[in-house]
Amino acid sequence: MRHVIIGNGGASLSAIRSIRAKDRDGSITVVSNEVQDAYSPVLTTYYIAGRIPRSGLFVADRQFYEEHRVQTILGSPAVAIDTAKQRVTLDNNQSVSYDTLLIATGGTPDSIDHIDEDVRPFVATLRTISDAEKIIALSRDARHIVVVGAGLVSLQALNAVYQPGVEITVLVGSRQLLSQNVDPDCAEIVLKKIAAQPGIRISFGASVNHIERKGNRAVVTMMSGEQLAADLVIVGKGITANTQLADGSNIHVDKAILVDDFLMTNIPNIFAAGDVCEGKNRLTGIVGPVPNWINAREQGRAAGFNMCGCKFEFPGSVQENVTKLFGTVIASIGKVNNLPEDTTVLSYHDTRRDIYRKCMIAPNDRMIGALIVNAATKDIGVLRDMIVRCADIKGLEGALAKGSVNAARSCISA
Repeated sequence: MRHVIIGNGGASLSAIRSIRAKDRDGSITVVSNEVQDAYSPVLTTYYIAGRIPRSGLFVADRQFYEEHRVQTILGSPAVAIDTAKQRVTLDNNQSVSYDTLLIATGGTPDSIDHIDEDVRPFVATLRTISDAEKIIALSRDARHIVVVGAGLVSLQALNAVYQPGVEITVLVGSRQLLSQNVDPDCAEIVLKKIAAQPGIRISFGASVNHIERKGNRAVVTMMSGEQLAADLVIVGKGITANTQLADGSNIHVDKAILVDDFLMTNIPNIFAAGDVCEGKNRLTGIVGPVPNWINAREQGRAAGFNMCGCKFEFPGSVQENVTKLFGTVIASIGKVNNLPEDTTVLSYHDTRRDIYRKCMIAPNDRMIGALIVNAATKDIGVLRDMIVRCADIKGLEGALAKGSVNAARSCISA
């Protein structure tokens, strides 16, 4: 069997391991537009902040590819898929034939309309090593920074570049930080922590109209007419799946590439995994993209088995994020916003110690989500296990609300 994987991230690495576990003799070829071995985008903010060296970003080295007998074609992006001839064409006109194909091309950070071309050297998104190194170079001597967006990536980048003496303005289009990840009470805890840092200003309901260059700086013009001069503008407005390869291939795409419960597209020998695809949510059954590293690795693992002919059903994705912002740890698992009316919410909030805990329980006594802050995160692994296992928590509501790890464990083992 000739297995070809387009992309070289978390989904790709997991798929390689699965393929080799089931197919010792088949060939594996990895095609990537980047020249580096696989690395974790999740770690780029740690690199920017100087907490890890560049080498600390990498999650695979040459030895990994050699041990798994993988041929890598790096720095040559795939540009087309011929599903009839089972062939991938690269930008250098080279072609790679396949029996099974995995599309794991990830996503690209969303930008902003109305950006002048000559100002782009001062505007950065954050996804790749190159993005991180651009931010490092620009932030080194920056005195004024503008951060557009208040999602996880934007606030993690803010945390990474912040240092006393630098003025940073955070532009938030909505009325809440982390509006896709946490509830208003948790967002308020994070807001107080960030706003307490000297030099940081947060502007809510702020939308960007235009970014232009004046001298060696960027000027951000708001819809309100206010203008902000900056040495660096960091944009974090979400991720768009890299589905361009599906164009003209008959592979079905909605917001991302559509896959079934086996990570297979509508073309029987073509699979997709990670940020480029959308599949079933394990808790809600709703089909949609779940762009995070954990999901990518789990999908890649399942896809690799299925590329070898196994019928390995992927149970569905679970939205989850754990981050630390200015000393505050926030963990969000499952469904925490826009809850059904019949959801029972168990909550515990110690304002003095900024401990916040919230568990969402469905009518069938199964937990569907958890949102926890600071010391309450000590049993994050237990709560995640309860959610993905659909554990019955009846009778343990009081203990779980206040954070009894032992109670949670007994629930799982019951």
